[in-house]
Amino acid sequence: MATVSTNMTSTNLSGTGRTAFTDTGNNPSPVAALSSAPSNLSAEKEYVTSVLALGIAGVSLYMLWSTFYHADVAPNVFSAHKDALLYGLSLFGTVLGYYFGRVPAELHAQQATAEANKAQGQLSQAQTASANAVAGQQQTRQKVRDVLTMVKQNLLQAGSPPISTMKAVPQATGLQQAIAEIDEALKGM
Repeated sequence: MATVSTNMTSTNLSGTGRTAFTDTGNNPSPVAALSSAPSNLSAEKEYVTSVLALGIAGVSLYMLWSTFYHADVAPNVFSAHKDALLYGLSLFGTVLGYYFGRVPAELHAQQATAEANKAQGQLSQAQTASANAVAGQQQTRQKVRDVLTMVKQNLLQAGSPPISTMKAVPQATGLQQAIAEIDEALKGM
């Protein structure tokens, strides 16, 4: 029995008391792992199934020929052959139904596997985009926090020279520096 390991990361959703789990993407899709069966086994299975089907078809066709060949010989022989032919043709019909139904079913299974793999890839991309968006949002919050802290410090010293500068050209007073920093921050948005 195969074991499956997952590489998950957890993120605490601030203020909600909940935790979000995301896959780090180091494991292959479970659907892809199941669809990679050995091809030799499949070929051997097809060979055995084909031999059985051809054997049943051959026996059924022989029974059909035998029934009509013995129809003129004796009525009781025809009746016995007819009853045996009933079972033979039922078995033959089952084999034909299996083959005609199996091919479309396998095609649908392959399409479903491809769709599942595509959906798995889209899920992985969405999780990556979400993680990148959260990281970008945190960076933006930190930048805004830094600008607001610096503006606050300069506004507290409105008539004095500025305490600190970030992106704007240094100004003569803290008030002027705060206004210049706000303008630079707005240009960056």
